[in-house]
Amino acid sequence: MSSEKNSKNHLNLDNNRKQEKISKLHLVIILSCIMISGIIIRAYYLPNDVPISLDGLQYFWYANDIAILNSLPIDHSPANNGWPIFLSIFFKFYNSTNFMDYMFLQRIISIALSSLTVIPIYFLAKKYFSKKIALIGTMLFTFEPRIIQNSIFGISEPLFILLVTSSIVCFLHQQKKIIVFAFMLISFASIVRSEGIILLIAFTILYGIRFRNSKKISYEIPILILVFILIILPMANYRVEVNGDDSLLARIPNIFDQTNEPEQNTIAENIQNSQKIDEMKNIFLLIGWASIPFFIFLIPYGIYQVIKYENTGIRSLLTILFFISIPAIYAISFLPETRYLLILYPILSVMSLFSVKKYFDKFSNKNIGLIILIGLILIGSIAFLEIKKTDVNHEHESLKIAKIVSEKTGIINQYAMESGYLPIIGMQELEEFPILKSNFKKLGNDMKHCVNIHACENIIPVKSNNIIEFLQNSKEKGITHLVIDNKEKRRAVFVNDIFENEQNFSYLKKIYDSKEEQLSYQVKIFKINYDKFDCNVKEICN
Repeated sequence: MSSEKNSKNHLNLDNNRKQEKISKLHLVIILSCIMISGIIIRAYYLPNDVPISLDGLQYFWYANDIAILNSLPIDHSPANNGWPIFLSIFFKFYNSTNFMDYMFLQRIISIALSSLTVIPIYFLAKKYFSKKIALIGTMLFTFEPRIIQNSIFGISEPLFILLVTSSIVCFLHQQKKIIVFAFMLISFASIVRSEGIILLIAFTILYGIRFRNSKKISYEIPILILVFILIILPMANYRVEVNGDDSLLARIPNIFDQTNEPEQNTIAENIQNSQKIDEMKNIFLLIGWASIPFFIFLIPYGIYQVIKYENTGIRSLLTILFFISIPAIYAISFLPETRYLLILYPILSVMSLFSVKKYFDKFSNKNIGLIILIGLILIGSIAFLEIKKTDVNHEHESLKIAKIVSEKTGIINQYAMESGYLPIIGMQELEEFPILKSNFKKLGNDMKHCVNIHACENIIPVKSNNIIEFLQNSKEKGITHLVIDNKEKRRAVFVNDIFENEQNFSYLKKIYDSKEEQLSYQVKIFKINYDKFDCNVKEICN
């Protein structure tokens, strides 16, 4: 009786399913057009001549070294190394002497993976909606502006999202043989990003509920878990040997360890210094911001409908959404970046279709309704992308200033995101490429050859909100200069004070100001006079 009711509700999700006729050929053509459109819009916003930095640069070097060595390197931190391993396959067969060409390839592969995700999203949406409505779901994802922006960075999310979405499709399949592939896919996803392991918990619980009446369940679940373990075990062993932990289970205790906060000089520094109530407010604000421009209007009704219907499949989807939200919310509580929420977007795209279907039901002429909806999606996406698109001029100026910083300073403070371009200066000076990361680092013991600015002896994080305390610690660490930019939201309070009131700090001598070169990105470089500092603060004068 219950199964009949569930089946009825499943049919009620879209009562036009039987009336709709889209041939397989037409379906392939439409999906191909959506994918091609996704590639085109991503390519349009691709900053071709801007080098990859920060996390993307770490992946770049890892992939580069694998391609050269034909084996996994031992001088890298192997956490979340699935993406560079995959990328190295393409690096291996690519032939160029310019590192920028490889970075361009890295972005292109990322774009392709992001566009390919429309296929599993379509099959996921088709489980609950008609083909036409399901195609709209693929468009919601394809033209989601943050998904587009993220795909051009050359980082791990596109591959991770593709694997996770594909695993969900396989898990919700009727055949148990296909469900096995779901557990295989989440093992690969967990290698790409460790938070993928949460799906092992979700799938195991849901499988137990779904097949609770099966006599075989007592050994089926252990077999499925074993499949996951067998695939991931070699990588876990490698990580233990190189890094000291498996970067999977070892990360779980960190959720309860409140000491693992990002350095104060990150984008999140000021938010991290706020009260807990403010942190919660910021989390909700970030989630709300991440819902713009599409989901904020479509999701509320979608969630209401999911709760209303008794279809077990759609309820399972909501459960999966809950589980994958856990590491996402945890991540943004420390570092509020929307990219950690992107893994939720495929399921949100499907749940949004409840609202889309309700919209379609109001139109007697479905084609007109479809045209209007597609138009709204494209307008919303492009408008957002135009407002938030990468400021290529700023990136070029940041690279130019990084060169000046490398020439005029010795050991400096980390100046947020833009200091990520410092290693690029050393790469631009290379006479040949490809080159192993270890050989690149041997070329110079300076910031130009620090491929990871978060672990560089020449780039010191700002961990204090007090100038006196900071400079006392800085002297011990050998910091010679302060680099301060006009990105006040990313700075400690005293750094803002120096930028705005430099005349009040006699022990800081300004040696460079990008404003004098008519650059839009203003950066000031100060040389620290510790003798004057000791005299003014400690009253120890020579």
